[in-house]
Amino acid sequence: MAIGFYNLLIAVPSFVFLILMTVVVALLFSEQIFSGKPRAGLYTAAFSTLILLIGSTTGDFGGDAASKFYTRIVHIVIAATYIVGTFAFLELLSRRKQKQDSADQSGLPEYIDVV
Repeated sequence: MAIGFYNLLIAVPSFVFLILMTVVVALLFSEQIFSGKPRAGLYTAAFSTLILLIGSTTGDFGGDAASKFYTRIVHIVIAATYIVGTFAFLELLSRRKQKQDSADQSGLPEYIDVV
């Protein structure tokens, strides 16, 4: 959504268009955020990210706005990949520990020495 928003803003570089697009996107996201669905938190994070990306690239901070925008997109993707990977790894460790705990509680020896 942020990439589409940014590209539309590049096509029509007007402050009024920026305000109108922001209002429309806020209305679209607010419908999902306040719907009470389980994914409402996801839409909240997505809207916050969109505002952060657009706000940080449309401000007068010097430098090339396009390179800043796409660099920030890459950073967010890297951070999200890291978070998902970390949680997947922790889930794997948790399942292994649960298997080990259940095997220990069963009273069965972990190995049987057959001679």
